[in-house]
Amino acid sequence: MSQNAKNLIGSDLPGIPAGVPGLTIKEVIAGGIHTVYFDFNRMPVTVANTSGASFGSQKLYTYKEGRIYNMGGFTKFPIISWAGEDIAVGGSGDYSLGTTATADATLSTTDVDVQASTAMLDPFVDGVGSSAGAVFAAPAAFDGTGTAKEIHLNVIIDDADVADGASDIVLFSGSGKLVYAHFGDI
Repeated sequence: MSQNAKNLIGSDLPGIPAGVPGLTIKEVIAGGIHTVYFDFNRMPVTVANTSGASFGSQKLYTYKEGRIYNMGGFTKFPIISWAGEDIAVGGSGDYSLGTTATADATLSTTDVDVQASTAMLDPFVDGVGSSAGAVFAAPAAFDGTGTAKEIHLNVIIDDADVADGASDIVLFSGSGKLVYAHFGDI
């Protein structure tokens, strides 16, 4: 690590949401380049619906306020499991990373502007599955001047695999990495 780099972990990080069980973040800052490492250990995302597919989100990170250029990254979830009885044992769904939390049972626009919608791999046996992982979307610029941009893990569970009106928890275990440049709040 260069002499000017900062290595921040946990509560030292201004961008980490408080009280997210199962989420550990380490950030290394060198000049204007931020490298953020995510460790997920059964991190919960609550999904619910009134009818149709279930959906939900968990905020993972808040960028430093200003102009941001995402250079790349990935997520990989070797274990995704359910904590609830309303998702079918062989159920499935998708997840994405976006600068907004999903507000419906689709993953599109700013729900997927960090990482595209990625399938949870079938079959889920006894409610436990995985994801092959995915790299982030093409490098992109975000205008977080005035209000800092956030990253949300967005989740949908297929309509056929969840009871209407149910609220359940999907648990994510794995890792991720984000590399971005911060150009200041101009």
